[in-house]
Amino acid sequence: MDVLGRRRATSRWQAVWLVAALAVVAIVVEVVVSGVRWPGGPLGLGGEGRAEACISVVGDEVVAFGQQVQPTADLEVERAELLDTQGVELVDVVVMPLRGDAVAIGAMRLAGIEGDGPDGEGIPWDERVPAQGARLQAGTRYDVVVLLRGVGTTGVLRVEYRSGGARYAAEGIIVFELARSCA
Repeated sequence: MDVLGRRRATSRWQAVWLVAALAVVAIVVEVVVSGVRWPGGPLGLGGEGRAEACISVVGDEVVAFGQQVQPTADLEVERAELLDTQGVELVDVVVMPLRGDAVAIGAMRLAGIEGDGPDGEGIPWDERVPAQGARLQAGTRYDVVVLLRGVGTTGVLRVEYRSGGARYAAEGIIVFELARSCA
């Protein structure tokens, strides 16, 4: 093989190595930018198994399901979503602190929370903030409230968050059902 042939062969191998190195760099950058989300972490959404919650709906009303949490470290919520919704619209996900004798939502009609009736008594609804971007403090109780509309079912609540420089994802155990009549 002459000198020119060796240079071409060397150039091809260098090009192959360069492409391979760039591919590895691209994968590393993607993992760092998108972030690996680890299970576990300082936010628990209910433990093991599954639970069902049903509320009867009338017309096109919005209903609320709350799930209490108490993080063990400070965190910031990046995203909150419901998995596997069928016939149900996710209107919003909000977070509100539960200090002192504050009452958690459980399952309620939104009109009962926002109105002056006894349903909303003791609920710190005016302190709610959008879940996305919410900063939760360690040791404080919160109610993560999912606002839904329609007739159908959902999967569990999934919350992606950051704490201590790491990214986590937590899934709840409650499956929500909105029906014309709960049996």
